[in-house]
Amino acid sequence: MLESAARLLALCNQLVLKGKKVTIDFSACDSTRTYFDRIGFLNELDLQVEVIPCRSNFSAADKYRGNSNAVVEFGKIDIEQPDKAIPRLLKDQFVVHAGAKYELAAFTIFTELFGNVCEHSNTPIPGFAALQKYSYPRPHIQTVVSDSGDGIVGTLRPVLAEHYPDLAAKFKETDPMSGVMLLKEVLENGGISQVQCSDDNGRGLGLNSSQGYAVKYNADISVRQETFELKLSYRGGKLLQFAHTLEMPKIKGTHVCFDFFLTKPSKPVNLTK
Repeated sequence: MLESAARLLALCNQLVLKGKKVTIDFSACDSTRTYFDRIGFLNELDLQVEVIPCRSNFSAADKYRGNSNAVVEFGKIDIEQPDKAIPRLLKDQFVVHAGAKYELAAFTIFTELFGNVCEHSNTPIPGFAALQKYSYPRPHIQTVVSDSGDGIVGTLRPVLAEHYPDLAAKFKETDPMSGVMLLKEVLENGGISQVQCSDDNGRGLGLNSSQGYAVKYNADISVRQETFELKLSYRGGKLLQFAHTLEMPKIKGTHVCFDFFLTKPSKPVNLTK
């Protein structure tokens, strides 16, 4: 639900920016509306989006924010005034469930994802992040971080020929799979993430550090780009499954979802230190 909610939220806000009239009708699914209200979806939804039934006067996300270890409500990533507490908040809740040994991995992942949104999204629409713990089909933590910008592949394409001509030749735009394979290259090899873009002084565009921890801790990663999705599953330090979907409905930006499968922490976690 969290990953689906994140993509729907991004799409709605993008459509509003394009001048479209958007309506979300929850009449036949009140439980979904309740869930969206609780996780902060409605807080981050553009006010021009019509919600049926009407929006509540009081936000459940605001009322219960911070009261549950099972969820970190949607938090806005404003590139003009980024809330740098967001990566720490995600990390703290992750460690509560996964254990202290994951602290560095979690902080690295959330900081990297947060930084990518702030530095590369190139859009007036704020990004956002959220976290939820699930018990089915096995205990795991799902984290989503989304922006509505140019996307990793969209950012790299214009400068690829100049800085990485071998990769430009390898991943030709005429090939329908080129975006998928370019993104896989960025995730797995990382060197391309330091490409010297004209507007960012060479700050990283990839998720290589995050992917490295995903390999180590048996995680699933999905990365949604404008018209395609890439999914990677790691088990035992190796890539177990590589899947992709092409010709998806257009959604701008980069939408990353990590699923970390849990083992019981070896000892209680103390976050007061």
